[in-house]
Amino acid sequence: ESSGELTAEAIKATEAAAAVVKGKPQKIEVRGHTSNKPLEPDSPYRNQWDLAYARAFKVKQELIRLGVKENRIRLAIAAENEPRNISPSEQWRRQNARVEIFLLNELTKDLEGTAEERRQRYSTSGW
Repeated sequence: ESSGELTAEAIKATEAAAAVVKGKPQKIEVRGHTSNKPLEPDSPYRNQWDLAYARAFKVKQELIRLGVKENRIRLAIAAENEPRNISPSEQWRRQNARVEIFLLNELTKDLEGTAEERRQRYSTSGW
């Protein structure tokens, strides 16, 4: 809950996600979340945002290691602002500390080519 490191369970989940998204044309968003548990005074993270970013970045690195192209991956962080549940129970609160992986509607081919090539590809006459 207070760590940005991936557990064995998180690595397995990332491997399963990579198997699903690898080879697809869509961009991917990796979104880091935290619980609202206060950070320990000796935490290496300044705040929940830093912790959420560290988690998302670790998952990004793992996806790349598993063969997902880096240019497909976008990082996002929600920190403690998008809880999975709002129960005060410690067991339920811990579930808010997570990373989610989303397939987006954007395609990586939309970003290929020079700026001029992209402008020509997507310019609309009459503007």
